[in-house]
Amino acid sequence: MTMAIDEQVVYRQLFSCDDEAFPELYDVYVDSLPARERKGRNAVAAMCSREDYKVLVAERGRTVIGFSTVFAPPGERFCLLEYLAVRRDWRGRGVGTGLFRQSQLAAGADDDATMLLEVDLPLPSSSDYQVATRRMAFYQRLGCMRIEALEYILPLPGDGPPPEMRLLVYRPGAFSAIGKSTLQRWLELVYTIVYGTDRCDERIAQMMATVSDPVELGMPVN
Repeated sequence: MTMAIDEQVVYRQLFSCDDEAFPELYDVYVDSLPARERKGRNAVAAMCSREDYKVLVAERGRTVIGFSTVFAPPGERFCLLEYLAVRRDWRGRGVGTGLFRQSQLAAGADDDATMLLEVDLPLPSSSDYQVATRRMAFYQRLGCMRIEALEYILPLPGDGPPPEMRLLVYRPGAFSAIGKSTLQRWLELVYTIVYGTDRCDERIAQMMATVSDPVELGMPVN
Protein backbone atom coordinates (compact mmCIF):
# COMPACT_ATOMS: atom_id res chain seq x y z
CA MET A 1 0.00 0.00 0.00
CA THR A 2 1.50 3.34 -1.04
CA MET A 3 1.02 5.99 1.65
CA ALA A 4 2.57 9.11 0.15
CA ILE A 5 4.84 10.16 -2.67
CA ASP A 6 7.26 13.08 -2.46
CA GLU A 7 8.87 13.36 -5.88
CA GLN A 8 10.78 10.07 -6.23
CA VAL A 9 10.57 8.95 -2.59
CA VAL A 10 7.68 6.64 -1.69
CA TYR A 11 6.58 5.89 1.89
CA ARG A 12 4.67 2.69 2.49
CA GLN A 13 3.76 0.27 5.26
CA LEU A 14 5.08 -3.28 5.51
CA PHE A 15 2.56 -5.90 6.61
CA SER A 16 4.89 -8.92 6.56
CA CYS A 17 8.58 -9.61 6.94
CA ASP A 18 8.25 -11.53 3.67
CA ASP A 19 8.07 -8.17 1.90
CA GLU A 20 11.10 -7.81 -0.38
CA ALA A 21 11.98 -4.53 1.38
CA PHE A 22 12.52 -6.13 4.79
CA PRO A 23 16.14 -7.30 4.33
CA GLU A 24 17.18 -3.78 3.30
CA LEU A 25 15.19 -2.29 6.17
CA TYR A 26 17.07 -4.50 8.58
CA ASP A 27 20.41 -3.52 7.03
CA VAL A 28 19.61 0.17 7.68
CA TYR A 29 18.50 -0.76 11.20
CA VAL A 30 21.80 -2.48 12.03
CA ASP A 31 23.91 0.24 10.42
CA SER A 32 22.11 3.11 12.16
CA LEU A 33 21.69 1.89 15.73
CA PRO A 34 24.20 0.85 18.41
CA ALA A 35 24.04 -2.85 19.26
CA ARG A 36 22.93 -2.02 22.84
CA GLU A 37 19.76 -0.35 21.48
CA ARG A 38 18.77 -2.99 18.93
CA LYS A 39 16.34 -5.87 19.12
CA GLY A 40 17.02 -9.14 17.31
CA ARG A 41 16.06 -9.71 13.68
CA ASN A 42 13.12 -11.96 14.63
CA ALA A 43 11.68 -9.32 16.95
CA VAL A 44 11.88 -6.65 14.26
CA ALA A 45 10.38 -9.02 11.69
CA ALA A 46 7.45 -9.77 14.01
CA MET A 47 6.57 -6.07 14.21
CA CYS A 48 5.52 -6.08 10.55
CA SER A 49 2.47 -8.28 11.14
CA ARG A 50 1.52 -7.17 14.67
CA GLU A 51 -1.74 -5.27 15.10
CA ASP A 52 -0.15 -2.87 17.57
CA TYR A 53 2.80 -1.91 15.34
CA LYS A 54 3.23 0.08 12.14
CA VAL A 55 6.41 -0.54 10.15
CA LEU A 56 7.14 1.95 7.35
CA VAL A 57 9.83 2.18 4.71
CA ALA A 58 10.96 5.09 2.56
CA GLU A 59 11.98 3.91 -0.89
CA ARG A 60 13.50 5.45 -3.97
CA GLY A 61 12.88 3.11 -6.82
CA ARG A 62 13.29 -0.33 -5.25
CA THR A 63 15.90 0.79 -2.73
CA VAL A 64 15.07 1.27 0.96
CA ILE A 65 16.54 4.57 2.14
CA GLY A 66 14.89 4.76 5.56
CA PHE A 67 12.38 3.15 7.90
CA SER A 68 10.38 3.67 11.07
CA THR A 69 8.60 1.43 13.55
CA VAL A 70 5.74 2.72 15.67
CA PHE A 71 4.13 1.00 18.65
CA ALA A 72 0.47 2.10 18.44
CA PRO A 73 -1.72 0.11 20.86
CA PRO A 74 -5.35 0.01 19.68
CA GLY A 75 -7.71 2.16 21.72
CA GLU A 76 -4.95 4.30 23.25
CA ARG A 77 -4.34 8.02 22.69
CA PHE A 78 -0.58 7.66 22.41
CA CYS A 79 2.05 5.84 20.40
CA LEU A 80 5.80 5.25 20.64
CA LEU A 81 8.07 6.06 17.71
CA GLU A 82 10.40 3.24 18.62
CA TYR A 83 12.84 3.53 15.72
CA LEU A 84 13.41 5.97 12.88
CA ALA A 85 16.54 5.83 10.75
CA VAL A 86 17.70 7.00 7.32
CA ARG A 87 20.46 5.46 5.24
CA ARG A 88 23.73 7.36 5.62
CA ASP A 89 23.88 8.69 2.07
CA TRP A 90 20.31 10.01 2.28
CA ARG A 91 20.49 11.91 5.55
CA GLY A 92 19.74 15.63 5.50
CA ARG A 93 17.50 15.36 2.44
CA GLY A 94 14.06 15.40 4.06
CA VAL A 95 13.54 11.65 4.26
CA GLY A 96 13.54 11.63 8.08
CA THR A 97 10.92 14.38 8.20
CA GLY A 98 8.79 12.46 5.73
CA LEU A 99 9.05 9.30 7.82
CA PHE A 100 8.14 11.21 10.97
CA ARG A 101 5.00 12.66 9.36
CA GLN A 102 3.98 9.36 7.79
CA SER A 103 4.52 7.59 11.12
CA GLN A 104 2.07 9.99 12.74
CA LEU A 105 -0.54 9.26 10.09
CA ALA A 106 -0.02 5.50 10.20
CA ALA A 107 -0.40 5.47 13.98
CA GLY A 108 -3.46 7.73 13.91
CA ALA A 109 -1.57 10.42 15.84
CA ASP A 110 -2.43 13.28 13.49
CA ASP A 111 -4.90 15.07 15.79
CA ASP A 112 -4.58 15.37 19.57
CA ALA A 113 -2.88 12.03 20.25
CA THR A 114 0.63 12.03 21.73
CA MET A 115 3.74 10.44 20.27
CA LEU A 116 6.60 9.39 22.56
CA LEU A 117 10.19 9.12 21.35
CA GLU A 118 13.23 7.48 22.97
CA VAL A 119 16.26 9.58 22.02
CA ASP A 120 19.92 9.25 22.99
CA LEU A 121 21.29 12.03 25.18
CA PRO A 122 24.21 13.77 23.42
CA LEU A 123 27.26 13.18 25.60
CA PRO A 124 30.52 15.02 24.76
CA SER A 125 32.49 11.94 25.84
CA SER A 126 30.61 9.68 23.42
CA SER A 127 31.96 8.69 20.01
CA ASP A 128 28.57 9.49 18.43
CA TYR A 129 28.17 12.89 20.12
CA GLN A 130 27.78 14.78 16.83
CA VAL A 131 25.22 12.30 15.50
CA ALA A 132 23.22 12.41 18.73
CA THR A 133 23.34 16.22 18.76
CA ARG A 134 22.01 16.42 15.20
CA ARG A 135 19.29 13.89 16.02
CA MET A 136 18.12 15.88 19.04
CA ALA A 137 18.10 19.10 16.98
CA PHE A 138 16.10 17.32 14.26
CA TYR A 139 13.34 16.37 16.68
CA GLN A 140 13.37 19.85 18.21
CA ARG A 141 12.78 21.39 14.76
CA LEU A 142 9.77 19.09 14.35
CA GLY A 143 8.25 20.46 17.56
CA CYS A 144 9.07 17.64 19.98
CA MET A 145 9.34 18.49 23.68
CA ARG A 146 11.44 16.95 26.46
CA ILE A 147 9.86 15.58 29.63
CA GLU A 148 11.52 17.66 32.33
CA ALA A 149 13.35 15.89 35.18
CA LEU A 150 12.78 12.43 33.69
CA GLU A 151 15.91 10.34 33.16
CA TYR A 152 14.54 7.68 30.86
CA ILE A 153 15.74 4.13 31.49
CA LEU A 154 15.70 1.94 28.39
CA PRO A 155 14.55 -1.52 29.60
CA LEU A 156 16.05 -3.39 26.67
CA PRO A 157 18.29 -6.19 28.01
CA GLY A 158 21.91 -6.37 26.91
CA ASP A 159 25.51 -6.27 28.03
CA GLY A 160 26.56 -3.23 30.02
CA PRO A 161 24.50 -0.33 31.36
CA PRO A 162 21.62 1.07 29.28
CA PRO A 163 22.40 4.19 27.22
CA GLU A 164 21.55 7.59 28.70
CA MET A 165 18.36 8.69 27.00
CA ARG A 166 15.63 11.30 27.08
CA LEU A 167 11.94 10.69 26.50
CA LEU A 168 10.49 13.25 24.10
CA VAL A 169 6.84 13.89 23.33
CA TYR A 170 5.09 15.27 20.28
CA ARG A 171 1.52 16.46 19.98
CA PRO A 172 0.08 18.80 17.35
CA GLY A 173 -0.61 22.25 18.77
CA ALA A 174 0.73 24.03 21.83
CA PHE A 175 1.08 22.14 25.11
CA SER A 176 3.40 22.45 28.09
CA ALA A 177 2.49 19.66 30.52
CA ILE A 178 0.92 16.21 30.84
CA GLY A 179 -0.65 14.47 33.82
CA LYS A 180 1.66 12.37 35.95
CA SER A 181 -0.77 9.44 36.05
CA THR A 182 -1.02 9.59 32.25
CA LEU A 183 2.76 9.42 31.88
CA GLN A 184 2.93 6.48 34.29
CA ARG A 185 0.31 4.58 32.26
CA TRP A 186 2.27 5.20 29.06
CA LEU A 187 5.49 3.96 30.65
CA GLU A 188 3.76 0.85 31.97
CA LEU A 189 2.39 0.01 28.51
CA VAL A 190 5.76 0.58 26.85
CA TYR A 191 7.63 -1.45 29.45
CA THR A 192 5.21 -4.39 29.44
CA ILE A 193 4.22 -4.64 25.75
CA VAL A 194 7.24 -3.23 23.89
CA TYR A 195 9.93 -4.65 26.18
CA GLY A 196 8.19 -7.51 27.99
CA THR A 197 8.92 -6.39 31.56
CA ASP A 198 6.65 -6.46 34.60
CA ARG A 199 4.06 -3.70 35.06
CA CYS A 200 5.51 -3.07 38.53
CA ASP A 201 9.09 -2.84 37.27
CA GLU A 202 11.01 -0.80 39.85
CA ARG A 203 12.56 1.34 37.11
CA ILE A 204 9.15 2.89 36.40
CA ALA A 205 8.86 4.02 40.02
CA GLN A 206 12.44 5.28 39.88
CA MET A 207 11.64 7.47 36.87
CA MET A 208 8.32 8.72 38.22
CA ALA A 209 9.87 9.75 41.55
CA THR A 210 11.71 12.63 39.89
CA VAL A 211 8.85 14.29 38.02
CA SER A 212 6.24 16.81 39.16
CA ASP A 213 2.46 16.67 38.75
CA PRO A 214 1.57 17.84 36.19
CA VAL A 215 4.72 16.79 34.36
CA GLU A 216 6.39 19.81 32.81
CA LEU A 217 7.79 19.84 29.28
CA GLY A 218 10.72 21.76 27.84
CA MET A 219 12.84 22.10 24.72
CA PRO A 220 14.98 19.00 24.02
CA VAL A 221 18.30 20.85 23.91
CA ASN A 222 20.18 18.45 26.21
